[in-house]
Amino acid sequence: MRKAFTMIEVTFVILIIGILSSVAAPKLAASRDDGVSTVCVQEVAAFITTTHTTYSRLGYQDFKDLTASQLTNGQVSLTPPSSSENVFINTKVDIVGVDYYCDGSKIIEFVGNVNGGDYVLTVSVEDIDTVEAPIGKAAIAKIKENILGSDDNKTYAL
Repeated sequence: MRKAFTMIEVTFVILIIGILSSVAAPKLAASRDDGVSTVCVQEVAAFITTTHTTYSRLGYQDFKDLTASQLTNGQVSLTPPSSSENVFINTKVDIVGVDYYCDGSKIIEFVGNVNGGDYVLTVSVEDIDTVEAPIGKAAIAKIKENILGSDDNKTYAL
């Protein structure tokens, strides 16, 4: 009666596990990247919605002095991020605007201004060729498809 596996059997099991993991690892990484880019798209949509509802609630006089951190729970910084955090920069929502970073690359610029009696929020996506991060490129494609309607920018009258 045998009490252990032979070296050949153990080698075949290790070989099969190696083949299975080499097939599964790229799929797992692609799924993770897709999830991160989807989070970026959802945060952009949430920022647009939050801007609209806050402006409607406060009116222009109170809204124009708000900062990005008062509109969202996003992290605020005055310099581009050194990590892959999603960061809003340029503190004033009005006039200057807000930049959004996904995976360390700037992908969106929000610029608000007064046009007649309306406050207008313009959402502009960066040129996909200037973005180095693959997750940022995927997020730009999804934003153009789902939020901007295949355009590079869209203007919302609030």
